[in-house]
Formats: sequence, structure tokens, C-alpha cells
Amino acid sequence: MEINSINPDEQHQLVGLSACTGPIPNANSNDSISSNGGDETEGCPPTMPQPLEPESKDKKILWYVLRAAYGTEKQAYDYITENSDPKDVKLFWPKRFVRQTINGRVIDKEEILIPNILFVKASKKLLDEFVFDNIHLPYLRYYYHQYHKDDVLVHEPLFVPAKQMTSFMQIYDSNVEGKYIAGDIISKFAKGQLVRVIDGPFKGVVGRVARFKGQQRVGVCVDHFMTAVTTWIKNKYLEVLEEDELRNE
Repeated sequence: MEINSINPDEQHQLVGLSACTGPIPNANSNDSISSNGGDETEGCPPTMPQPLEPESKDKKILWYVLRAAYGTEKQAYDYITENSDPKDVKLFWPKRFVRQTINGRVIDKEEILIPNILFVKASKKLLDEFVFDNIHLPYLRYYYHQYHKDDVLVHEPLFVPAKQMTSFMQIYDSNVEGKYIAGDIISKFAKGQLVRVIDGPFKGVVGRVARFKGQQRVGVCVDHFMTAVTTWIKNKYLEVLEEDELRNE
């Protein structure tokens, strides 16, 4: 089996969250947030999930991206948690610990991985009850992306493919020392050879293989937002996949 890792000298290029700046759109307005930083795109970007058919849009369980006003992420997280059934709604609010030296003491300080952003797995019909609750959650809205379809500009709530979220969360939740979590896109893991890890602590992870920090690793990019990277993975623990594997949800 031949594994094509990207050149180790490739730079870590960051993709920012310019689409997340600015005021929260009004629930009843047509305001939207472009997922590509404001540029309109022709058709759906290749890394984006395909739009749903109207009849399945409200009922299908998906990982939606929600945007809260600055400093209100915890309020939104707590309110949804307290007022929903865990069987129907799952929340993911990624954080990380950053080691700092304060007054000569080394401490691990918890920080939010992506400010303003929550990931929620639910049906849109159920989630609408929270997103458009202007009494309890006036600061919470969908994160929208926009694209052209038949010369019409379409605005859709952004959702993340299930396999991306599952693999990201598997790396994120692991206790393996040396994993790497970034609150941005590491470009070398946004392209390249798609693989599945078939053994070891990251068994089941689907991502892209590249050299990172001098080692062959597998990285999972959650579109436009964040990257999780495994520790060193041997070739014999990798199974090469076709690109269609990502679309077979």
C-alpha cells in the first residue's frame, strides 16, 4: 500500500473565521454569513456538505453550527442542555488547555477553541425552537453559508458531515499524549490522501495523512473551523479510501 504524505516543508497556513465577525443576524431577516469569508461561490464548495432536499431538511439529524454573541457561548450551551432531552440533542463545545507561566508558576488554563461557535446535533425542526427563541436566546443564530443554485443565491444553515465530527471528536476525546488540536484549518490536512486508521488508539478515524511536526499523522478538518491531529501513525495502520467515502453518510 502506498501512502502519499504531503511534503513536510509545507507551511501551516491558517484559514480564519472572518465569516463569524459582525452582528448576529435578526431571526426574521434575510441576513446571512458567507462560509468563505464573504465571497459568493458558484455551486457548493467541494468541502461543503450537499444541500438537503426540502422534504428531509427539517427532520434529518445533523451536526449544525450555531453562532452565539461574544461571551454568551456558555449561556447558550447551558440553556440548551437544561431544556432538551439528551436523546434528541447533543452539544459539542470544544475547549483546550494552554500552559502558561504566571508569577513564576506554570498553570494549565482552559480556553475556548473557537470563540462564538457551538456544534449541536439535532433535527432542524427541534433546533429552530432554540435558535429563534428571542426571549431566552436572543444572541444565538445559525451559522449560514451561501451558494448559487440555478442563478439563485441560496442561504443555508451550515452543518458538518457526521464522519468529520465523529473522527474529530474521537481524537479530541482521546487521552493520548502528543495529539494536536487547532482552532483553525491546518491546510495540509484539508487535502491529500484520504485514509482510515485501522488499528491503535485512533482506530476508526477517517482523515488525511500528511507529515506534521516531523511525523506521519492523520488530521481531521472540520470545514472552516478546526483541526484535530493524531500522534504518529505507521503505514500498516492506514487504509487508503476513495473520496466518495466522505460523502457516504
